[in-house]
Amino acid sequence: MRTPLTEPFRKQLLTFLEREQSRLTHLLAAVRTASFPIAALSKQQMLPNLYRSHLAERRSEIQKEDLATWKALIRHLIVLGVAITMLLATSVVVRRLANRHVHEGHRRQMWLLGSRVLL
Repeated sequence: MRTPLTEPFRKQLLTFLEREQSRLTHLLAAVRTASFPIAALSKQQMLPNLYRSHLAERRSEIQKEDLATWKALIRHLIVLGVAITMLLATSVVVRRLANRHVHEGHRRQMWLLGSRVLL
């Protein structure tokens, strides 16, 4: 309803609304220009966190592999030690048997030399 009393307020309201609309348009343009760099920065912030999580998973896998490798190495060293011990024990037994049961010196020397070569 138009009355002479409301007309000046109406013009003021219209100018105020036009200014606000202009301000909102400028703000929207600023947001649009800033949104691409902000999106790029957020991606750059997200990627290191993602890489850190993958690295943590990989680190735990590597630690498990290292533990398994160490266990396998220790197992192999134990088997090698047992094999060397058995060979040395066999050599000692052959030497004792040759010294006790082979009375001929030449033959005993051949047995001992053969056991050294084989063991």
